[in-house]
Amino acid sequence: MNIQKLFITLLLSFIVSSLSYADNERFDSDKMIVEIEEQMNLSRKKLDELKPVLDTKSRELQESINESIEKGYLEMQSLSKKLEQASKDAEKQLNDILESDEIRELHAYLESIDKEAIAEIEDRLAEALSELLELTEDQVSKIQPMLEDGFQELGKMLEQLVEQSERDLEDFQKRFNDLNEGLKKQLEDSLDEKQIRELDEHRDELQEKIRVELFTA
Repeated sequence: MNIQKLFITLLLSFIVSSLSYADNERFDSDKMIVEIEEQMNLSRKKLDELKPVLDTKSRELQESINESIEKGYLEMQSLSKKLEQASKDAEKQLNDILESDEIRELHAYLESIDKEAIAEIEDRLAEALSELLELTEDQVSKIQPMLEDGFQELGKMLEQLVEQSERDLEDFQKRFNDLNEGLKKQLEDSLDEKQIRELDEHRDELQEKIRVELFTA
């Protein structure tokens, strides 16, 4: 993931649940059929049999986009795997309908759609962060190099938590606070006082959201 977009995803993922989510026409199954018809030399019969499978894929994409925007960075950790599995399920349903080379072409198409869905989520989170903190391009440019190590550390922390059957809340809170305090000191010269206050408030909300998601049965 692009570091600038990762920065945006991380810092604002926990506050964008108030955004409204209209259905995205980009992932409409009718549009997919048109694109597949243009890219693959399929008969009308095969396209008709493909349509219900793409209807399901379209619904899953929309649900994944909205759910990921609501849960933000927490959900982004597993989104790629979820979309990949959904595409594999779609391909399995078509094994008796399409030839092997057609399956390969369809796989490539669905893979590109999944990447577009992830980019859609990142873009929406980016827009939300820019609106909340009123960041300038110059601010993002200055902040970006400060955040790379912190993002990698938090990403590893969350991945470890997701995989653990027994989780230590006190240990997580200490590591989370240490990471964020170090990050805040680096950001203070690049953000104004209002932006720092906003980050402090939402940092606490993020910590609570992680606690609820990962430490509450």
